[in-house]
Order: sequence, then structure tokens, then C-alpha cells
Amino acid sequence: MNGKVKMVCRGIISAGVLMLLASLVYYLTRWNDLPDNPGIHFDGNGNFDVYASKFYGFYPHVIGGLIAAILAAAVHLEGKVNVGLKITEKGDRLFRAEVGVTMSLISLIVSAFFTNWSLSVSRQTPLNRSVLSIICYGIMIVLLSGLTAQVITCKKYSVKEKKENDPLLKRRLSSIIIWLMTAASIFVLLVTWSRHPSVTDEQFYYEHFGYAWFEQPGIFVHRNYLLIPHALMIIYSAVMEVLTVRIVKKNDKPLLDMISDLKTISAFMIFALLINIDSDIIPGLEFFLICAAFICVILVKFAIARRKEKAVE
Repeated sequence: MNGKVKMVCRGIISAGVLMLLASLVYYLTRWNDLPDNPGIHFDGNGNFDVYASKFYGFYPHVIGGLIAAILAAAVHLEGKVNVGLKITEKGDRLFRAEVGVTMSLISLIVSAFFTNWSLSVSRQTPLNRSVLSIICYGIMIVLLSGLTAQVITCKKYSVKEKKENDPLLKRRLSSIIIWLMTAASIFVLLVTWSRHPSVTDEQFYYEHFGYAWFEQPGIFVHRNYLLIPHALMIIYSAVMEVLTVRIVKKNDKPLLDMISDLKTISAFMIFALLINIDSDIIPGLEFFLICAAFICVILVKFAIARRKEKAVE
């Protein structure tokens, strides 16, 4: 990673840190105006669902600062460690730049999320759902765009060797990713399990204990039903693995690449969907449009690869 890219990454991360520091100063100026037990946590609709001591209001600054520090350290180390990729020197510089900028942008967006959180606590106003949606989709778009750019760079600047590259590497990576996302979604479910319903009224809470409350459609769903989408993800992952094994036996590279890409992209998409559901949120239409767009890109890529294959024959 060259000096200019380092400066850009540092500037992006610093901008996020400055936002957190500004929100911290603002919170301190509001300290005497806050009640003894202000709202400090929000439900899926942006309303307060936890009230506690004012000291818990430092939570977004602490967590946001820790995440920014971890990502800053990762960007610093990423520029020094050997990534082990067989690509040209130019490709290596470009790859490191892409990774550094991606992590820096994620740090900035995460800092914006916790800044927005802190401002809502300082003012004791509901969390702005529009801003929250932009932040969530921003992270997803930056992450997926960064990964796409890095894959293209690795492929374009790969060092050609007499030894044939492992044709099943992408398949193994996609399998690791989809099962990691499956395990992570189950962890999120366990963390949120005891919080249903996410409401503040104690009488309401005890009357409907064990139910998830989705405010947008205004319905209760017993939390046991939240197990269904997680079970479906496990089944989906298993089916994709079986399908991949069969395609490997047929030695159909374009189809194998398509399934591997689909497994990777769908893993992140389904994980994001399950996080929303476990947080009592039903994603909007824009979420599904983004999912459809990525799937269309994968299908177009497969169609092009298949046409090239037939042209060679």
C-alpha cells in the first residue's frame, strides 16, 4: 500500500473517530439535562427498549471507538503482512489498497452508526430509521463491492505458472463462508432470544413473553417460529454443498463458479436478513432489490462464461 492510499485510509478512519468524539462532547454537555435513567438502547423500530444509568450512555462511544481502533490496526498490519497471493507487484499494491479502503469505509460507516445512536440518547429521541437503513445497506454495499474488486484484481493480476491453479479453491472458500455465516446467524439468534418482545411496558412484556413483536405489520410471532428461517438456512447450505459435489464430478467449471459465487453472495444476504428478523425487523423492498441485483450479475457472468466455452468448442 503506497503512501497516498495510507493517507486516504487514515483520513477516512479519522473522520469517523472525530464524529465519535464530537458525539461524546455533545453527550457530556447534555449530561445534566438527562434523567437519572435515560433510554440507552433501541428496538427494531428505533424506540427505546432499555432504560439504565446515564453511564451506559457511553456505550456507543466505547464500542464505536474499539471497532475503529481494531479496523485501524487491521489496515496498518494489512499493509505489511504477506497476504500469500500469487499476483504481480502491481496487483499486490492494488489489492492492498482495495482492502485498506474497504476496511476504512466500514470503520467510517460504523462510527456514523454509533454517532447516530449517541445523538439519539443525548436528545432522548427515537433512532432515525432512515439513517439506520442507509448505514446498514451502506456496510453491505461497501463490503460486497470491496470483495468483488479484490476478486477481480486477484484474477486479473494473477501470476501465470506452469503449475495449474487449484480449480476447487473458490468452491472451498464459498463453503467456508456459507457455513460461517450460518453459525454466526445462530449465534445472533441465541443472543437475541431472551429479549422478545422488545418493548418497554412491563405488563405488556409479561403478557406476551416469548413472542416477537413486529411493529410494521403489527403482529406477534412466537419466538419459536424464528427457528424456521435459521433451519431453512442450514438446509439451504446443505443442499448447496450436495449440488456443488455433483457439479465437481461433472467437471463443469462455469456452473461450479456460478454456484460458488451464489453461495458466497447468498450467505451474506441471508445472514443480513436473519439479523433483521431476529431484531424484530422486516426488511424493506430495497433489501430484496439489492439481493436480486447481485443474483442477476452472477447469472450474467455465468451466461458469458458458458458462451465463451461453447465458442472454444
